Amino acid sequence: MTSLTAELAIMARNEFSEEKLAGIASARQWLNALRPRLSGGQQIPSLNIMPSYNDKPA
Repeated sequence: MTSLTAELAIMARNEFSEEKLAGIASARQWLNALRPRLSGGQQIPSLNIMPSYNDKPA
């Protein structure tokens, strides 16, 4: 998650559109709000548990 936050910071430094900057700021706030819940050892569900579009129904 730290690398994603860092990437958003880089994006913000290189962006001049107020609309895009607002979107980046919103994403950073969402990530920062999510961090305390995940630091307690809670796992983020993996998308690998979901069936693939290529899998045939049983």
